Amino acid sequence: GVLEPSYVLGRVAARSLVKSSCGIFVEWLAVGGAGASDVAESAEKWCDVLSCPKDIEELQRELVPSFCRLAVQICRASNNFQVLRQLLLKTNKEYEDGALSRAIKTLLAMRDFQGSNILTGTVRTIVDVAYELVRGSNLKMEDFHQLPIGLHDFFKAKENFVADSIMVLISNRQAATETAKIMVENLLKRNLDSSSILALFEAKCIETFCKRYSGRKGMEVMGDIQKLDSEQYNSEVHVVVEEILAVIA
Repeated sequence: GVLEPSYVLGRVAARSLVKSSCGIFVEWLAVGGAGASDVAESAEKWCDVLSCPKDIEELQRELVPSFCRLAVQICRASNNFQVLRQLLLKTNKEYEDGALSRAIKTLLAMRDFQGSNILTGTVRTIVDVAYELVRGSNLKMEDFHQLPIGLHDFFKAKENFVADSIMVLISNRQAATETAKIMVENLLKRNLDSSSILALFEAKCIETFCKRYSGRKGMEVMGDIQKLDSEQYNSEVHVVVEEILAVIA
């Protein structure tokens, strides 16, 4: 039915209030204002609006950039990455204009603040969300038969900013090393019986890393990658691990 003008105005006012609140707290935290943990707790709840089915495109286009700027300041000031996590889970790739990637690049370039490890927290948050989405997908190994596999193939279209985020991590040498260490450690624990979509995802992440850094010296993680044995894995994982070992040979 036709929406009442007061209803429309109420929704517009609510969006404006959230956007203004994000802006105020961005400025407050940027100058060292207190209460970062309280701001983080509130902002995490505000992120629920991004899942609202009504006007979702308009909501996300207007609010995601503001939430991203706030998430950066919260991560810096409180070492709390929950708002970043909510953005990764709730932002729709179709409506995202690169704000998340810019926020992640900003976090990776930041110096640690008051004992926090911003880069490590950013890496772990993105990797955890990626694992959660791949684990929760309905993908089966046969979905990848005879297909050139890319990181984007592991996510739904609306989730593909997570694959973009992993590529941002891999473009930063320190973040790439931490990401690769996590993937290699997990893949080394898997065997023939547990080869899975997660193993294939890990292998593709490692392969992407190796193709970018194979010629670089002094990267300790390369020694761990050399411990991979393609015979330990079945099907597509076996093929990708062979490609990894060929790249770093």
